[in-house]
Amino acid sequence: MDDLLELMISGSVESKINTEFGFADLLSIGKDKSVTFSLLLYLGVLTRGPKGNLRIPNEVIKTEVCVVLSWPTSYQPRQCKVMHACFI
Repeated sequence: MDDLLELMISGSVESKINTEFGFADLLSIGKDKSVTFSLLLYLGVLTRGPKGNLRIPNEVIKTEVCVVLSWPTSYQPRQCKVMHACFI
């Protein structure tokens, strides 16, 4: 989740993209940045910018990412960062 938060705040991120991954790799979503971003790129949640960096393609997807990031957690400072990233 912190990787997505970084993406929301900065607008784009660099990450290694895995061209293939199996079920065992999917268990590390949210823990392994390259697996997480690889799956999101494959699903169309992310796209590549002009310089090859990963970014959220449009406002509809950005809104959906904000919804996921704002789910309740026990880590309140992260939620404050999410609100700032989503509504600025």
